[in-house]
Amino acid sequence: MPISIALAVLETVVSVETPLPAAIAGYMLREFARPKEGSPCPVTPREREILGWISKGLTNREIAFELDISEQTVKNHLKNLLGKLGLDNRVQLATYALEKGWRR
Repeated sequence: MPISIALAVLETVVSVETPLPAAIAGYMLREFARPKEGSPCPVTPREREILGWISKGLTNREIAFELDISEQTVKNHLKNLLGKLGLDNRVQLATYALEKGWRR
């Protein structure tokens, strides 16, 4: 479903105040956020570096030490990655990194 159609559907739902179950809304948002095949990679070089460490099994604290950044900064990067990629957890991030060949 093209994004323009999905947005029109969501606007209609919102305008008539029909409740949309959270599970459906979440699914729709994740689907539209997920990069499509052939689209440019939305991951920054720093996020890619963090994904490499995730794929190696490092904790947030260990990644922060390796990159000389705060643990909170690592958490922020992970949160951004989950949103950008439409993923739900750290295991999915590690799998994504391995599929892309971004292992450290």
